[in-house]
Order: sequence, then C-alpha cells, then structure tokens
Amino acid sequence: MKENETLKQIVLKSLEEGVDSLIVSFPDVEKSSLRIKIEYSRDEKSGDYSTSFSLENSKLLKRNPIQVSKELVEILQKRTDLFEKVDFTPPGFVNFKISPSYLLEYIEKSILSGDHFPKVEHPLKINLEFVSANPTG
Repeated sequence: MKENETLKQIVLKSLEEGVDSLIVSFPDVEKSSLRIKIEYSRDEKSGDYSTSFSLENSKLLKRNPIQVSKELVEILQKRTDLFEKVDFTPPGFVNFKISPSYLLEYIEKSILSGDHFPKVEHPLKINLEFVSANPTG
C-alpha cells in the first residue's frame, strides 16, 4: 500500500494485474485497447466494489462476458490478502468484497502515517448555521 492510495485505487491496481494475467491467452489483444474501471457497488450485498470489464470488453476478447467474468474471478480470488470474496453476477459484473483484516490494516497504516484518511474524490462544502430562537442572542 502506497501512502495516500485509496482502497479504490488498490482494487483497480489488483484488477489491472488480473487483466494482465487474463490477456496472456489473447496475444492479439493489447491492454491499452481495453476499458478497465472500477466502481463502488450499488448493492452492499454484492460487495464493496464492482467492474463491468467483462461486458465492456467481451467483443474485443471474442468471448462471452460470463466466461470472461469466470476467468477473471478465478485469477482475482488468489488475492486472499485483499479480498474476502470475488464473484460475478450475470450478465458479466465482477464484484469485490474487501477482507476485514486488510481493511483494518489499511486503517491502521493510514492513522500511523499521519495522513489519517485519503483525500475524498469529490469533496462537498457544507454551510451549517445555528439559528437561535431568542432574537436577542
């Protein structure tokens, strides 16, 4: 884990490494032509993060998205230090659940490094006012 690296960046890096392993069996496909992205899961039950890599790249890989997802899950499940669970849901989404032990280690390192938590990707400013019921003060 690098300093200031968010969990999302760590999961994306792991996904990219998994894609590297996957495309070894596709000599005519260049990694730069593939769309690799990670998103927060919409459903907490599915996991912490998900990717639609299989759906977005199945035509380039000339393979069914479900088959691509199965192969990617098989590769990524080996990262037991980072993931508690990696699975897929049709039509080809791959879901990631961060392991509690990795999450604890990540939080501890963040606190000990003095940079308590990574920067928020899209910070919001909030204006909070206190209005007294007493008009004189």
